[in-house]
Amino acid sequence: MIGILGEILPLLVSIAIHPIAIAVALVIAGRPGGAKGGSMYCGGFAAGIITAFGITRLLASGHFGHGGHGARMNLAKLDLVAGVVVILWALWSVTFGRKMTEDGYVGNIIRKALPMSDGQLLFKGFKGALLNPKDLAVSVALGAHLGYLDPGPLQEIAVLAIFVFVGILPLLIPAIVAWRGSTPQKSLLYLLTEWINHHLPLASSLVLVVMGLNMIRSAAPHLR
Repeated sequence: MIGILGEILPLLVSIAIHPIAIAVALVIAGRPGGAKGGSMYCGGFAAGIITAFGITRLLASGHFGHGGHGARMNLAKLDLVAGVVVILWALWSVTFGRKMTEDGYVGNIIRKALPMSDGQLLFKGFKGALLNPKDLAVSVALGAHLGYLDPGPLQEIAVLAIFVFVGILPLLIPAIVAWRGSTPQKSLLYLLTEWINHHLPLASSLVLVVMGLNMIRSAAPHLR
């Protein structure tokens, strides 16, 4: 189990990095009923991660065959593509992403979450995890990793549970704070959201480049 977690450490780091989603979670936590809304948003995000992982595992057991060198090679190709997507996403974040923040586009995305119902927030979280290229790629990479590591069913469930928990933890913390009845002042939430939008993308992009390169490196031996 420890060995598997060591293998997927770059994926655990990568799935926890999503500045815009964190900013959305903070804004939701500051509104009335923020605890429930934040929980629904986290639940949708978790469902999106599990869906992407499940699709990959179905491919691994079906179209890609049951074991053997060819199956491992196909799964490694998925892992390789996921690593490239993570790197491209990181580069996009420090170029076009920063410009979109300055132009107010990202701020509009965040503000649109304020009037959403709990059901809409659930769907927004699901869509965010499933359609965001980086989060989708990392979830697919986990499915590919476990496809050629081939752990037992219980170990696979445990790894997926840890992966999902790490992925939603940054979004869950604001909801937990709201559940405890100690929601921060809106001015503090605004300042924190602005800081995340302007400073976290650069730092997270550097980390994602390293993680993406590591994913490519881990896939390489299975491509031979």
